[in-house]
Amino acid sequence: MPISHHKCVLARQEGFSLLEMLVVLAITGVVLSIVSIRLVSSIESTRFVKTAEMAVADIKLIRLQAIFNKKSVKIIGANVSEAEKTSANITIHHLNLPNDWTVAGDDILISTTGFCSGGYITIKDQTGRRIKFNLMPPTCDAERMAL
Repeated sequence: MPISHHKCVLARQEGFSLLEMLVVLAITGVVLSIVSIRLVSSIESTRFVKTAEMAVADIKLIRLQAIFNKKSVKIIGANVSEAEKTSANITIHHLNLPNDWTVAGDDILISTTGFCSGGYITIKDQTGRRIKFNLMPPTCDAERMAL
């Protein structure tokens, strides 16, 4: 029987090596961590803005209550004097905000006819984020301002 030349043929590898898979997993992990951090930050920022805008939108409801009850309303975010606390012809109202949030700025007066004095308010959350609104007379339409 004649001897034939057999070429050594290496078996062709199918699939990925362990090293290639580890590199892909490491890159995927880094990308996912960056994306998740930005996503959480974006969600928190959106939640902050929406909460502040809802609090300012409540001023429209307070205005309607002032007209309906025929009683002036003062919307404040700071200190109230004792005379204001006991005044019979004016209601003191604070904006409805989560705990640890603060409001600073002008006191907003709404008359019994619904006329809003207007002014600026700044809302700040517990992390230090701030948002400023201009409440425009006569209807207290809110306009977001740049800080």
